[in-house]
Amino acid sequence: MIRILWLALVAATALAAAPAQAQAQAQDVQNLTALEALAEEFAVRQAAGLRGEARVSVGKLDPRLRLAACPAPVASLPVGARAWGRSQVIVQCHAPTWRVYVPVEVRVSMPAVVVARALQAGQRVAQDDLAIEVREVTRSGSAVLTELADAAEMVAARNVPAGEILHQNMLRPRQVVGAGDTVRVRYAGPGFVVQSEGRALGSGFSGQMVQVRIASGKVVTGTARAGGLVELR
Repeated sequence: MIRILWLALVAATALAAAPAQAQAQAQDVQNLTALEALAEEFAVRQAAGLRGEARVSVGKLDPRLRLAACPAPVASLPVGARAWGRSQVIVQCHAPTWRVYVPVEVRVSMPAVVVARALQAGQRVAQDDLAIEVREVTRSGSAVLTELADAAEMVAARNVPAGEILHQNMLRPRQVVGAGDTVRVRYAGPGFVVQSEGRALGSGFSGQMVQVRIASGKVVTGTARAGGLVELR
């Protein structure tokens, strides 16, 4: 009888100690959900300076991961990375020491230039060929055009179907001056404008520097503009 009572006492003690032991163990293990929340908060802050609207989603850490509880985990981006597209946020603890990588994805939507009418390679781009629409530009990066003026005086570098977001590498400058062309040479200063004619010694795209031989035989250098104009500084 005494042995039975003793066994019952041991069992009761073990049962009472089990929740306390489990609680102690839980306190010693880092909460992974808290780390995911920290990574999300950090990514949101990083994306706050981006133009347009950013949407942040965070992946899950492996639930089997066991890390020592950390009083002050910190988040950062890998060297050279930015809060754009698929990336990772580093969450680490200095005491105790550990580091994990939380997968994140930042999707950015913003007003972008899109092709309203299909463009053919070599075609001069007109404003009627383009439109501004809010699109997700995450995969386009900084190459996407955001202003119609960005495509002024440009031609299509390749065929571009209607509806596609316009990237910088889809365009090339338009040649506005050809070698041997007769061009107008203009020099403007405070309160005066002097204009004459000359012959271009080389070809030039809009905004490019070209040399021109004027009537006196002197060679001058200016900026090629649309309409066969060369502006001198």
